[in-house]
Amino acid sequence: LVAGDDRQLPPIGETFEHEVDGRMIGDSLYGFLKSNGVLECILDETFRMNGPLTVFPSQKYYEGQFFSAAEATSKKLPLNATWREGLSDIETAILDPNHPICVLIHDGPHCSTQNPFETQIVTRLTKLLFDRVKPNPTQPNWAKEVFWQSELAIISPHRAQNAAIREELAKASWGKDAVVETVERIQGRERSSIIVSYTVSDPEFAASEASFIFSPQRLNVAVTRSKYKLILIVSRRLLETLPTDEAD
Repeated sequence: LVAGDDRQLPPIGETFEHEVDGRMIGDSLYGFLKSNGVLECILDETFRMNGPLTVFPSQKYYEGQFFSAAEATSKKLPLNATWREGLSDIETAILDPNHPICVLIHDGPHCSTQNPFETQIVTRLTKLLFDRVKPNPTQPNWAKEVFWQSELAIISPHRAQNAAIREELAKASWGKDAVVETVERIQGRERSSIIVSYTVSDPEFAASEASFIFSPQRLNVAVTRSKYKLILIVSRRLLETLPTDEAD
């Protein structure tokens, strides 16, 4: 029995993939078996993601065969009773448990592998979530460690941006154990909420690394890590650089 998903990222490691008599060898065992036409059984039910979060990956990557399990489909981000207090209208809309997916499109400055503008947005949203996430009754000793172990992870494609976010979050006690990772390192993990900082806002730089920044597999991993809330922060200029074959 072999489990795999070629719509997400392959294992990290050096490979020497090549074809022999129509069979792919030198890569993953899953890839070898698939190239040999071994029967596949699609696991079409997720117990992680709520219903709205499955819609995009189901349509984009899985031919409509990806669904939220009955016990997960209607679950929402648990916030405390006073979570709306002190928030602006846009912050209320972003945190609202009834909005599982929020895409923040901005016109910030041109940036490549590090984006201070997005770093500030990430820091603000992280603080808002930390103050408002309702403690799990099974974890009475609620602390920042629990928050970072189960409630939130932050993803960006470039290590320079991750380092900048960690540095900014570490200025506060609640941010010292922050989970800030690349897509490759977050694959296989989950959190109640995920914030994605796409970082790149310089069109020329985006075009130079288009196969990386616009990788469908990388996007699929990023948008399937959260259980209740997904927040994407992306530059309008990056979207305008999106290759035509990925624009849908």
